[in-house]
Amino acid sequence: MGKVLGCRVDILGAKPLSLEVNRRLIRDFTIPYRVYRPSDSAGLEGLIIVDYARVSTPEAGQKLPVLLQIDHHQPVDGETDSPIMILDREVGAVSTLIVEWIRDCGTEWCEEILKRCATPLYYAIQADTDSLLHAGERDRAASEFLRPLCNESWLNRNLRLRLDSFQRERLKWGIERVLEKDGVLFCGLGLLSPTERDLIAISADLLAKRKGVELTSVYALILGKDQLTLDVSLRTRKRHVDLFRLIRRITSEGGARPFKGAYQISMDYFLPFAKSDAFWKIVEESTRQQIEKAMKPETKRKEWLNVSRWIKRLERLFKVE
Repeated sequence: MGKVLGCRVDILGAKPLSLEVNRRLIRDFTIPYRVYRPSDSAGLEGLIIVDYARVSTPEAGQKLPVLLQIDHHQPVDGETDSPIMILDREVGAVSTLIVEWIRDCGTEWCEEILKRCATPLYYAIQADTDSLLHAGERDRAASEFLRPLCNESWLNRNLRLRLDSFQRERLKWGIERVLEKDGVLFCGLGLLSPTERDLIAISADLLAKRKGVELTSVYALILGKDQLTLDVSLRTRKRHVDLFRLIRRITSEGGARPFKGAYQISMDYFLPFAKSDAFWKIVEESTRQQIEKAMKPETKRKEWLNVSRWIKRLERLFKVE
């Protein structure tokens, strides 16, 4: 789109891609994605922030003016000072918004963009909505619009979840230690590298299918170069559980939409103890307690909703005006 409009556009990410299928997507469709470096700011005039549900501005945004922000997460206090904010919480994926814009444009160059980008956009919608499980009407319409334009052989090879031997063993290790308490499932994956980060979200999606669970939480310590972070993925299938409010009771560094969310806690101060089993036990117990505490108001909300339903039933029964 940038080339058509006569401007240079670089697609920059804050971290390396950790999921193999995402790296394959970048490679197979020649998407010019790379990890941001401080030296990049010298050649750029501004920044467009896309699908970034955190209070803190990306590193590039601290050196460049933010021109536009596009998101589908609930806004938070302290958001970037973007002159234009496009926020649409009705969709389950930002890619749905992009498809709608290109589709409604109706020009020849838009058609050319769709031919090149249909498969990546379709895959992004599928991934962001858990294969349309948490999709809205607009997400489904965008997917149906894209499907005839997609590379079917690529989708058939890559839409199915494939875990490598390490991921399978680590997931098995976590499942063996799963704890369920008061409708909340806790699963810790221990210490992971940045390239293994996506296993947290994948595990959360898989475990969220368990019956009788109101909230699924999967967490791990991510050890990078001179950096240690606690990453937590949350999933729910209950409408009374507001993940955005739940996360905000714990930290401002995270975001959510209906049914799925995530947050991050910097643990750099404890970097020397990253590989200590005793430290992991402390982190795991603290994480469980924080999530339990944040979940209590959601449980009370469920009780209030149940009372409200009974009141409405009684009003209908006795025809109370």
